[in-house]
Amino acid sequence: MEAATNASGLIEFIPENVEKVPEDPGVFLIIASSQKVLYVGKTEDEGLRESLWNVLEEQPFGGTEFFKYIAESDAAKADEIAAELIAELKPPHNLGYGRFRNEEVTLPKQGHSIRHAAPNP
Repeated sequence: MEAATNASGLIEFIPENVEKVPEDPGVFLIIASSQKVLYVGKTEDEGLRESLWNVLEEQPFGGTEFFKYIAESDAAKADEIAAELIAELKPPHNLGYGRFRNEEVTLPKQGHSIRHAAPNP
């Protein structure tokens, strides 16, 4: 991932960390426990936080432990970053080797949400 001030490091994929992600548009990477990138996604009408919540709640990739993100408000630049990352990292769910491919990932909203499922201490 390019070295930019708007890029995160490797972050554990848990609700507490997703809640800290900015609401900006951008690009995100879903990463397995082996630290292999499974999917590179780009936000469309929603920000990074909402996109990551959708993935966390739906768990379409299984075995995800980490994520990274790049906040980028310029849609053309975000497209360029996502394309470069897909070409470089060859994530299986972007290249047709996984259950999902490219723009086919749709994460429907469900009635159950894990955002507030954990009891407060």
